[in-house]
Amino acid sequence: MIVAGPCGSGKSSILQAAYKENLPLFGADYQSCFRKSCKDKTYVGYPDFKKALRKKSFFQARHVKSLTLEESLPRFVLLHVDLYQVLLGIDPSCYPRSLKMREALRAIRLGKNVEKKRMASKQGKRSFASLQVASENDLMMRFYLQRPFFRRFKRILVNTVHCNFSDTARQLAVRKQKRSSNPRRLEQCRNKYFLAPEAIAQSIHRELYASWERNLSMLVPAALYTTQVSASGDLLVNGSLLVADWSKRFQRISY
Repeated sequence: MIVAGPCGSGKSSILQAAYKENLPLFGADYQSCFRKSCKDKTYVGYPDFKKALRKKSFFQARHVKSLTLEESLPRFVLLHVDLYQVLLGIDPSCYPRSLKMREALRAIRLGKNVEKKRMASKQGKRSFASLQVASENDLMMRFYLQRPFFRRFKRILVNTVHCNFSDTARQLAVRKQKRSSNPRRLEQCRNKYFLAPEAIAQSIHRELYASWERNLSMLVPAALYTTQVSASGDLLVNGSLLVADWSKRFQRISY
């Protein structure tokens, strides 16, 4: 099972509420599978793979490489996928060589901070310019989705959390503000691709979803779901009501 969306889209909050409240995030037919995918009763995600494995929690997008090396896996696995992390380059092993070369050439053409940009490219970090290019994003996405890990499962269910640009930017800034040791105004807490000029950040935000949707068929999903919060604050899955007044009752509980 996969829950995917950009950073700040509400994936963690939705997952935590779904586990705690027994919400059928993947429909009634797969509810028992979903419940068995996380035995850690805190229902939080762990950045460290070994800790997530030990706690029998769900896993992060960055854990795919480590999961691939495991001889045996839990029968039911849930992967929390940050689409920005996937396209940015989780680590150098997730970064196609051809794309590294393009980034290096782009840095040379710009003629600014060439050495810094070259090192960032080697480390698997992409520029805001590259993150707007559909063909380059698709290279990254395909490189990730073709990992042997995904072929170890007979059935893959995918739930994509949709969140508009403004709400995602605000939620991500609120997260950073709450975690900051120093008092900051919300506008000072913009981070990740929201640090780019707004037009560029919006373009990247659109591409995160677009690249995911263009390449998702590689997984041959058994079922697809879309989760979003309506204008009235209800949580919807595939357009049907899952939680009324979600924004008031559950939103941001993972903070």
